[in-house]
Amino acid sequence: MAKSAILAHQLKAARALARLDQQELSNRSGVSVPTIKRMEAGDGPIRGNYENVAAVVGVLEAAGIEFIPENGGGPGARLRTAATTSTGAPGSASKPSAKTATAKKKRGRSISGL
Repeated sequence: MAKSAILAHQLKAARALARLDQQELSNRSGVSVPTIKRMEAGDGPIRGNYENVAAVVGVLEAAGIEFIPENGGGPGARLRTAATTSTGAPGSASKPSAKTATAKKKRGRSISGL
């Protein structure tokens, strides 16, 4: 079954759900900001070269976005829950921040010091 085309307004909504601005999406995907602006400004399906569209959509899907095809209620985008975004594959989990790692170390020391 072929995937339905992603619409320009779906792309913009997906970026907002992922809390990415155009510059951050550009940095992550390797697609220029002007190209992303053109993709989002269009009416109807996203227009652009296949590699650029695939790169942008891939970044958004990796951020937990699921594109919803036309299903009677209209096409859209949603943010998957944490349980469905975790694949369990090596390297798929996000790295803990330095703050989180420090907090874990402190807890470990205080517990072991008892």
